Amino acid sequence: MVDYACRACNGLDIQQVTEYEKLRQVTSDCRLLVQSGELSQCTSCGLIQKVVSTKMSRDLTRIYDTYQPYEHGLEPLIFSSDSVGSRSAEIFDEIDSSFNIPKTGQLIDIGCGDGSFLNEFKRRRPDWQIAGFDLNKNRKSDIEEICGEGHFFSGSPEDLPDQLDLIVLNYVIEHVEHITKFVHTLLEKLSSNGMLVAMVPDLARNPYDLVIADHLSHFTKTTLILQFEELPLICCRQALQKELIVFVGKGSRNQYSRPTTPDAEQVGAEQQIRYLMKVRSEALELARAYKGQFGIFGTSIAGSWLSGELGRLPHFFVDEDQRKHDMTHYGKKVLSPCATPRQGIVFLPFTRQVADKIASRLDSVSPARLYIPTGL
Repeated sequence: MVDYACRACNGLDIQQVTEYEKLRQVTSDCRLLVQSGELSQCTSCGLIQKVVSTKMSRDLTRIYDTYQPYEHGLEPLIFSSDSVGSRSAEIFDEIDSSFNIPKTGQLIDIGCGDGSFLNEFKRRRPDWQIAGFDLNKNRKSDIEEICGEGHFFSGSPEDLPDQLDLIVLNYVIEHVEHITKFVHTLLEKLSSNGMLVAMVPDLARNPYDLVIADHLSHFTKTTLILQFEELPLICCRQALQKELIVFVGKGSRNQYSRPTTPDAEQVGAEQQIRYLMKVRSEALELARAYKGQFGIFGTSIAGSWLSGELGRLPHFFVDEDQRKHDMTHYGKKVLSPCATPRQGIVFLPFTRQVADKIASRLDSVSPARLYIPTGL
């Protein structure tokens, strides 16, 4: 137990997850770390979270000072059985399907990074006034090239312009320590009909979110709703493949209330840690058995973390993104699915539901055997 209030429900019964220290971590821009921060879970509401100690605060500063949103400058693509699209395009569609984005307005993209979402938004709604906000000031020229001079902001969100019609936070809330205060500040910047939209990872569908060092909160739908309990939350639903999306409207009435019955989707931190340790154990066993013919599918969080856990055991990466073929990741080759060795094996570090969909796409094109971890 730690002397710390839960950032979702303000409960004081926060229990540390001791097994967490046995796992390596990665940053959200896929750099390997040994270990940073302590993982805890609130026994009242179930939110899994990290306590920001003095040491972790220093670690976070180092991470963000050198942050690069995408390796090789390549925004992730989202693959399905019949299509492929950029993540920014998919997020735009998710917002538009619920918010019905009008032809004109004012947008701020919080945590804008290299401007991928801003570029997509500008392409789809060219008559909007758009701007970006980011802690990293190194992107100023990139964002102003997209949005115009003076349309990049950094520092305090209190300095943002008023009367905004749309504020977007793609993969931001999970990085924030004082979420309620942060969101309240942004809501004050909205126009009377403005909307705040946030996209976060869904821990219930993505246990690998736990190994991301700079993610301070690991949400399920229930704990995310609870985080917005005192705010005008309009909608909270699953989005993309492994995410949750929330819509908050200034002046709206919260359509959600605190659940009075146990959460059927409740995720236990210790259970998720055991799952990750089992995945690591299976991968280590196979990597030793296949002696250089072992591949990891994907070069994002899950694949990067697993590569770090394998250490010096020889392995390669496999990715559906044609732009990455013949590149390297952590000094290891990135192969296309059809270029995998016939006597090899490709490990799919995803939950069964996600891995089954990937395997159905790759089964007819990959000469190598595909392996879906059993986990627990």
